[in-house]
Amino acid sequence: MTSLSTLFGGGGEKDDPRKEGLPCIATWTMNDDNARQYDCVVYNSSGLRIGNAWSQSNHSSPSNYSGGNIKDKYWGYSGDNGNPYRTNSELSSNGSTYMIQSTTYNSHLPTNAMMNVSPNGSFGSNRYASGNSVMRVIQYMVTQVLPEGIRPRCGITRDDQTLYRSSVVNHATETGSPGGERINIWDDTDLITAHGQANISPKNTRSNCYRGKGACGYNERTKTFVIFWRENNDTRCFITKYKLTKNLNDLTIPLKEVLETASSVTTSSEFNLGYSGSTEEHRFSITVGDNDYIRASCFQPSNKFMTWLFNPDLSVGAGFHQTNGQSNISNTTSYGMEQGWPYIGQTYNSTWDNKWHIHYGHYYYYGCGISAYLTSTEDPRLYYRISYSGSSWGLSPHAWGKTGFIFNHGGNSDSSDHRVFNLNLMSMKTTTEAYNSSPGYYSSYGEYAQPSNNSTLNINDYSQWFPAHGYHSTNYPTLLVVNWWPTETGITSYPGGVKQ
Repeated sequence: MTSLSTLFGGGGEKDDPRKEGLPCIATWTMNDDNARQYDCVVYNSSGLRIGNAWSQSNHSSPSNYSGGNIKDKYWGYSGDNGNPYRTNSELSSNGSTYMIQSTTYNSHLPTNAMMNVSPNGSFGSNRYASGNSVMRVIQYMVTQVLPEGIRPRCGITRDDQTLYRSSVVNHATETGSPGGERINIWDDTDLITAHGQANISPKNTRSNCYRGKGACGYNERTKTFVIFWRENNDTRCFITKYKLTKNLNDLTIPLKEVLETASSVTTSSEFNLGYSGSTEEHRFSITVGDNDYIRASCFQPSNKFMTWLFNPDLSVGAGFHQTNGQSNISNTTSYGMEQGWPYIGQTYNSTWDNKWHIHYGHYYYYGCGISAYLTSTEDPRLYYRISYSGSSWGLSPHAWGKTGFIFNHGGNSDSSDHRVFNLNLMSMKTTTEAYNSSPGYYSSYGEYAQPSNNSTLNINDYSQWFPAHGYHSTNYPTLLVVNWWPTETGITSYPGGVKQ
């Protein structure tokens, strides 16, 4: 007999305390044009409301910036207007107002860049005043391939020579957050003793090639950890690959021990890739596949979003990245980290079952539209393009159902309520061999044959699914990530821990 856990993805605590039920989503909207009141409502993957709708009043008199049942100073950030949180107009080319609509403010992390929303609908702001916030975590986070139903539950970030790990996910870990550890992955003495300088980094051959913002990938299923090294204002690159024997996400094992006990560590020869001249040149989303193929993507402001494929054998030399797995999507005027702490050029997300990653950046200015690559985590040789050249609102992808995404389409709710793009990948083949044998299909309010590599997928939208709960007049509602997806057995918040 098939269990409910098998059908619905619940009961995951029997396997791993991090495992969640199927995804839920929060709607964020406002009640009037002066940004005096917001509403937050959570829906599960069946489209049903769960928990209670929470509201927030954003005006200095008489409410003093109340959020839910608490006072929250960031509701008053930039004064009574609460500009970053407003939805009474389009994001468009704004760089401070309406930023909550930004495409890259939602990611694989269980929190939005600005908002921390629980499954019961309660919410509070994340710190939104400088780079020492979840902004930096999204900018510097390690791309992770995780087991089914699991999202990152500790903060793992990298800034140039230093890898950071913390028990919290909503703080800039490079500043030393609670429970934080750090290690110099460039030339740590103990790592050199364990594996040799030539293996852990390219320091011996290229002493200035140590840059990287995030630019790491970790596959927990195979315990493979990959580091991209870049040189400032140059296209020279190297890759280091660790084959770990212990889980990088296991906070009961010291970070240094996880790296020291690797069964093998190798660094590639030099190669040229990407572009130079921007902070974003050092930021890569890197999916390490179950078959050891690597897909790396990089956002170039006001130009394009690029992706490359790398063979498992890094000893091949400068030609080991495959041109048949290389692509780019053109953008218009668009900005990233080089413009300051509130801006995120690119990030990534994953389906609930973690079979598909999506690397994505925005198309326009500070967060409108989307340029994206969908890649199989089993076999990154399989990849597809997703592009929406919108210049009005953000288009964040959110995990939905077992193997799919929904994308917010922030149209004016005065006439259409929430408009949502849908992409169901459950019947897509996830390896090259399976695809070559018999291609699958995907759905987006209609069924489509699984196309050849580097094809653009059809994504269609539909309105009148989620109501826009706020003000009926001019309003551009958005969707926010929820920090825990309740399980079938009723676990409504992350209990802590990791499978040993």
